[in-house]
Amino acid sequence: MTTSKYIKYEPQFAICPGETVRESIEALGLTQKEFAARLGISEKHLITLINGECALTNEMALKLEHATGTPARIWNSFESGYREQLTKIKMAQEIQEHSDWLKAMPFKVIADHLKIQIKDISEKYFSLLRFFGVANYEAWEKSRPVIAYRKGATFKDSSLKQQCAIQTWLRLIELQAMKIDVPEYNKSQFKNAVEQIRTLTTLQPEEFIPQMESLCNQAGVIFILEKEIPGASVNGALRWIRQNKTPVICLNLRGKYNDIFWFTFFHEAGHLLVGKKELFIDTPEQYASEEEDKANLFATNILFPQQTLKELESLETEEQVKEFSDRINLHPGCVAGQMAYRKLIPYNSPLLQLREKYQWGAGEDSVPEVENLN
Repeated sequence: MTTSKYIKYEPQFAICPGETVRESIEALGLTQKEFAARLGISEKHLITLINGECALTNEMALKLEHATGTPARIWNSFESGYREQLTKIKMAQEIQEHSDWLKAMPFKVIADHLKIQIKDISEKYFSLLRFFGVANYEAWEKSRPVIAYRKGATFKDSSLKQQCAIQTWLRLIELQAMKIDVPEYNKSQFKNAVEQIRTLTTLQPEEFIPQMESLCNQAGVIFILEKEIPGASVNGALRWIRQNKTPVICLNLRGKYNDIFWFTFFHEAGHLLVGKKELFIDTPEQYASEEEDKANLFATNILFPQQTLKELESLETEEQVKEFSDRINLHPGCVAGQMAYRKLIPYNSPLLQLREKYQWGAGEDSVPEVENLN
């Protein structure tokens, strides 16, 4: 028993309809000047048509039908096929030119989102365009959000792979956010929401996440948790959608520990409440800037009111940390994490075991849960 294998043939050349026009002229035994006269156009115009320097219009197709007897629909078909093939050739060149971009993209993440399985490089390219909602690579370059502020060391000379991972993460968030309806952003209401969210740090993810979403949404802010993408080096971000009218706070679990999660959220909230209307990317490392300093100070003051921050220096035992945490209604892991950040305890201190680890639960629509440390 034999099987046949069909191979798709895509010629890397396009036959101009003008070639068929030339053959028709020869078949009629006419000169180009004579044939131009029969079409009612100049010989110069006919030459540009033959050379493919101008498109074969519907009007010209009708003229050719009258002059040659070949139906206009055939001439139109020649023209559309020619233009389509030119486009395919251009696309093939474009795909080859940007092959590094294709290789750098976290395509598995994108394919899972699109629910597709693609191996062909051209289909992969078109799938990426569809995912980002752009016409071509150049459009992706021009339309992608410009990453600014809080750029860690890895961002200074960031690789194409890292940039692609970050842009993919931001796009996944954008696609989710566009499905969420919220009222107009109310700065005063969001400030109150932040104060209420501050009281949620002692709860478990399944309890505090719905409340965070609700409080943010009521204030016109979209809060989204999106799984981290390997290589992106991003913990969170603040971005704007819907003609830059709706703010979106985005977090993942890249840092895992709850002190990182909560500080990152309040840091992004700080950018929104006391910062500029920009896209901010939060990375594990940061460099000093006015905007970052303001956001850091905001987050610190929310978690540790100024009159209590000094008390961290006197905490030594687990019991003292827990007593202090209960008094200010803050998870002890956040206290221990801040103590380590301020170098009051080493990063191998047993007190850091007070921190909780978050991990993604099982399932496609999983939510974070506390990691079992036993």
